[in-house]
Amino acid sequence: MKVGLKKCPGIRDLEEGYNQILSAERTANGKIDLNSFATFCQWSRFDSRMGEICIQFLSRYWKEINPVELHDAFAQQPWPSILGVLLEFFKDKSTLFQMWKKTATCDFQKANWEQFFIGKRKIGGQMMFDDARFSLEEYRRWGYLARELLINKNDKEVSYSYETRLQILKEMLITHPRITTQQYWELIGKSVSKRQAERDLKDSNLLRSRGNTKGRYFVKRSL
Repeated sequence: MKVGLKKCPGIRDLEEGYNQILSAERTANGKIDLNSFATFCQWSRFDSRMGEICIQFLSRYWKEINPVELHDAFAQQPWPSILGVLLEFFKDKSTLFQMWKKTATCDFQKANWEQFFIGKRKIGGQMMFDDARFSLEEYRRWGYLARELLINKNDKEVSYSYETRLQILKEMLITHPRITTQQYWELIGKSVSKRQAERDLKDSNLLRSRGNTKGRYFVKRSL
């Protein structure tokens, strides 16, 4: 039976969580009570810093953590799929990690397209609307909506689906009737190769291509 979240974490709760995780890194070689750790991960919905710390811990010590025990700890939490979101931010694409991840998140249900972060957005506000339109794939894969990177931005580029990139392009055309591949590529956080970014623009029925290869730019197609 899952246990409910007893309360929303306060500042002292978060600080205690930070300290326990960081202490496990410094003095215990990654050994930590997995039930407590699963609770701390739940708190990442209220505090993105907690999410960053939990991801950092998992990225360093996942090989020392039994994935079945981690799974069972999260299965008792109100949002088991939080583990899936955190693991999506990993750069490790090895077969070993993918099998470990699959075991740790086995049978966890996706959320129902809700905001990942709780209490950060005004209900019905523009920022909440933008979270839904421009959500990162790391959240979408588990049924959540958010745009915030939970790791160092220098360590990983953002991840947008084609549909989300199309929405970003539409927004861009409101203020940029003439755009270059470089501009578009940077706006989508270099989430795809530059060649794919140019294909996005070439294939869009919203644009017309102008100029040669080096000087090529795109203009908004007249209706």
